[in-house]
Amino acid sequence: DLHSGERLRHLLGHTSTVRCVEICGDMIVSGSRDGTLRVWSLEGGECLHLLQGHTASVRCLCVGPTPETIVSGSYDNTCKLWHLVTGVCMRTFTGHTNKVYAVSSTSEHIYSGSLDGTVRAWDPLSGFSVKKFEGHRSLVGLVLSKEHLLKDSVVTGSTDGSLQLIKRNSFDDSFESTILPTAHPTSITSLDFNRNFLVTGSEGVVRLWSLQESSESSVAPPRLLANLIESVDMVWRVNVSDHLACIAYQFQGLTRLAVFNFAPQPQQVLIEMRAFKTSVISVNTTPGGASYHQNYYHYQQQ
Repeated sequence: DLHSGERLRHLLGHTSTVRCVEICGDMIVSGSRDGTLRVWSLEGGECLHLLQGHTASVRCLCVGPTPETIVSGSYDNTCKLWHLVTGVCMRTFTGHTNKVYAVSSTSEHIYSGSLDGTVRAWDPLSGFSVKKFEGHRSLVGLVLSKEHLLKDSVVTGSTDGSLQLIKRNSFDDSFESTILPTAHPTSITSLDFNRNFLVTGSEGVVRLWSLQESSESSVAPPRLLANLIESVDMVWRVNVSDHLACIAYQFQGLTRLAVFNFAPQPQQVLIEMRAFKTSVISVNTTPGGASYHQNYYHYQQQ
């Protein structure tokens, strides 16, 4: 419980490290190094299904093309599509030549990133790979789509510091991609985006990018707007909503949390979080010249 801090459930069953978790409606799905997935009841905590089929560690999960499905990626080089209600494996996607580290899904396609340096788009109905993207030069550990925000768009990040934007043309079902080979000087460890902005983090810097250069019919590279935080040891996670970016990172041995506000008007809720404001700057982030206030709040582990 986020308000009281009380633990509501203790889900026991996996025989090795749990690597990934997804909440799917009234169910929780977990993936483990023991090679299995487990489907749990959110209300009662009991295990509803034990999903077996992978022959190595389950590394990543995402909600599938429909709400009652889940996609898993594994160190056995495959992805699988499961039905959460029946517990049946509906499809197995084969084609990667090394471990799968990231999966993401839209209503039309499933996307996966692998240690083989490629990103693949899969047809969930046939199970076939419909496109392979080869712009990255190393492990693709980040694959993210947000169909409700940017339809037919996927952003991928690699340990080689490269960043890729993929767009699907819904008229002819073709794909177009563009890649920034040196988006970061080191491995990209986290990314997230909204309709206008992309935030990426690496070992050293957190960067803000504009996504407004692309249109429905063409894809353009993200445009760098600013370095939000510099000289960090590690960026653990970035999370972006319509107006806010929350960044968890390590600096000088301490875990810290920074919150940026990109709304036209500052959000009072941040002040209520007892943050201390370290800087306020105004940046021009839209082609039309509209000015967004970028309020920066900083929290430090004490």
